[in-house]
Amino acid sequence: MEDLQELFQEISAAKQRHYGQEAPWPRRNPIASDIGPCGRETALSILHWQERPAPSPELKARFEMGNECEARVMRQLSLMGFQVVEQQGPFELRDKAGRVILSGKIDGKIRFRGERIPFDVKSSDPRAFDRLHELLCAPECLAG
Repeated sequence: MEDLQELFQEISAAKQRHYGQEAPWPRRNPIASDIGPCGRETALSILHWQERPAPSPELKARFEMGNECEARVMRQLSLMGFQVVEQQGPFELRDKAGRVILSGKIDGKIRFRGERIPFDVKSSDPRAFDRLHELLCAPECLAG
């Protein structure tokens, strides 16, 4: 069993080396994925950005898996005859004075009946699907 513990430690160290540590970066406004139930937390993440924790290797691995799933879903949509007309498109939400108050990216837009319909691809724990309503599911993206 001691050998297994060493193996687990080696895997953990390799993950740390592979994904590295990324420092937080400044923002002038929140991005869409920052928005949560606590407005104060959102404001503090901008005002005191240096104190934000860096993404962990586990979170970076989850982002990587999400990118792989997104590419797979884009291919599936194309194979099924849907036209993805935009990918990773930026957006901004402005207040009445024209100031940017929120920005982000959407995964894509599909042309449907003459309109460009925005969509976002998400991966999730399969147990969450009872609570979700999805249009397209790539089952291989649900693992891990």
